[in-house]
Amino acid sequence: MPPTELREGLHELLRRLAEGRPRRECLEALGDYRDLSTRELAHLEQISIRTLEDWAERGDGPPYRKAGHKTAPRRYPLRDYLDWRDRTTMTCTIEKHRKVG
Repeated sequence: MPPTELREGLHELLRRLAEGRPRRECLEALGDYRDLSTRELAHLEQISIRTLEDWAERGDGPPYRKAGHKTAPRRYPLRDYLDWRDRTTMTCTIEKHRKVG
């Protein structure tokens, strides 16, 4: 997705969130097959990038994919993220790691 479309999609997402619409409906403003970067997902969930990285290393958090290289950035497919979001809550994941750490 070109930067302009992403910016417009994020603007629409924030507008829908401000209206109190369900998160799934809001995120669909970005398109069905959009991949979110780690930075974008952390911003949407209002958590740190490091938290998402920690969850990925532990096998928790939303599903992601990499481009094959060990150092390739993680991409979070929107549809998989929405499904994960429906199955769990960030609160449960955060609480789980507070007990561990």
